Amino acid sequence: MAGAEIEVARLETENSDLSQQLETRKLVERAKGILQRDLGIDGGAGVSQHSAPEPSKAQNHEGNCRSNRAQRRSKEQFPFAIGIRSAKNEKSAGRKSRASV
Repeated sequence: MAGAEIEVARLETENSDLSQQLETRKLVERAKGILQRDLGIDGGAGVSQHSAPEPSKAQNHEGNCRSNRAQRRSKEQFPFAIGIRSAKNEKSAGRKSRASV
């Protein structure tokens, strides 16, 4: 009977970890979509770094400025995302420490 309980606990922990990974993936995809929209990047344009020409210093500077603006906008629009991640990490860490006892 104890072996079954251990297996159930292991599967519950694995399920929780996978759920957390899925939620993180959803947030990343949403943020990616916002950045693509704000920066005017086509999501399907997967251009290899090897085939793209080197950008000039001015283009790099402009890209960095756009990226910084987009990051600030993303933090303003989704301030809760940071709290969700840290709360889930704390919850997960507590579960792992109990499982190891």
